[in-house]
Amino acid sequence: MLNLCDELRKKLYLWSQEKFWPILEENKQLKEENKQLKEDVKKYRNQASRLRNKNNRLSELLKGNSGLTIEEEKPIYAVYDLRKNEKLVAIGTIQECSELLGISVGHLRLCACPSGQKRNFKYKVVKLGKLD
Repeated sequence: MLNLCDELRKKLYLWSQEKFWPILEENKQLKEENKQLKEDVKKYRNQASRLRNKNNRLSELLKGNSGLTIEEEKPIYAVYDLRKNEKLVAIGTIQECSELLGISVGHLRLCACPSGQKRNFKYKVVKLGKLD
């Protein structure tokens, strides 16, 4: 009787290895992919929200309804990627460029200052001035 139980246990174990374990591994992989996709969706929603806000502000500026005075307006920066033949990658306030590129405001400010431009950073930041 004990021999039959052991034999049945072994067969069940082998069956589970062939049928059930691959499904568990695939499920684990799909959960990881799902988690990554959820993070991507969150990132893209935030990016779309920022773009909508920026679009609304630009519309107001074009209509002349911005309500901003010259003292309140922030300087506009252009950010170039030096490793991609100085390709323009962002334009806007330092905060907007920082959010778009996913790097800190402090790092962009460092890239914009004269001592930072002498260093070998990935980005070149140029202050364009203020919007009038």
